[in-house]
Amino acid sequence: MAKQEMKIRAGAVDYGRIYEQRIAAHLAIKSALDPEISDFWIVSNIDGVEAFDDIVLMLKDRDGNKKLYCIQLKHLENKTMQARDLETKGSKFSLKKYQDSYDVIDSNIVNKKIDMFKDISMDQIYLILWTNAPLTGREKVKCIHLENVEGMDFLNTSPNSDIVKLHNLPSSESPYADKFFERFYLFARQASATSMDRIIKQELSSHFTDVSNSVMITIIDYFAKWSMGDSRSIKQITKSDVQLKLLEFLLLPHIMEPTNIKDVEIANFDLINETLTSFNIIPIESNAFRVLSNIYSSNKLVLTRLCQTRLDQPWNTDLSGTQWEALKKDPRAA
Repeated sequence: MAKQEMKIRAGAVDYGRIYEQRIAAHLAIKSALDPEISDFWIVSNIDGVEAFDDIVLMLKDRDGNKKLYCIQLKHLENKTMQARDLETKGSKFSLKKYQDSYDVIDSNIVNKKIDMFKDISMDQIYLILWTNAPLTGREKVKCIHLENVEGMDFLNTSPNSDIVKLHNLPSSESPYADKFFERFYLFARQASATSMDRIIKQELSSHFTDVSNSVMITIIDYFAKWSMGDSRSIKQITKSDVQLKLLEFLLLPHIMEPTNIKDVEIANFDLINETLTSFNIIPIESNAFRVLSNIYSSNKLVLTRLCQTRLDQPWNTDLSGTQWEALKKDPRAA
């Protein structure tokens, strides 16, 4: 019987949820690998930011400057975003809804009601409406002017995107506040949900070699589970959290199994090894330093090939902090 290609039922795939997970993963990984970012945290679907709750990302640079991005994601399949919908009350892109969200966020900052707004002012906050759909019909808006701007490359996922700032027309009686437009950005024509795995892999491959599909699946699965929280709350993840997870996932396929350990002189080692392997334990003799050095020497070859760097530290070196950079290929050295 010949195989037939069948149409998927409309709504069967939750692209909105997939999009949210992939964009969060991409921004977290990119932030973790950027040497100019000293720290960050990211969280999803939280109270206190109203419509801009899909992703909240706080970045801190080397000089201690902070930026807080509050993002609403709108993934559209084979549709365009009509500019007139911005001025239409009740539409999914209604500026009225986003201005109301701005007012709530501003109140939460002033009244210090939300922990994440401590030590944050409104001029450090960026409110972003983000969609994969192209923006059309700009000439049909009545009260506002839409202007493409630059300077948001870190968040951008598409070379063909439109990053837009909105302004009130001086001749119109606009219902929108200038202070709201100062903090509001529209990201249109961003990468789609189906493109994000490729973009994430490109980001990882620009820093590491041998990023296999199985490693990609593990990384994506981690962020998918994290974004679901525990039904009541979700944990912020930070730069060190993501770095440690990336190291774990990238190195795990190369970790030496107990059956491959060489030069370990223990009586009846084969029997002991066979028994303890089922418990995922590596037996270490009383002179543990020599054994661990042997294991590490083998795995250093993997580190050298994977990260394209020479690792000269002993096995018991702390790999956090500045050692993280030693495990990455510096793209500026290319």
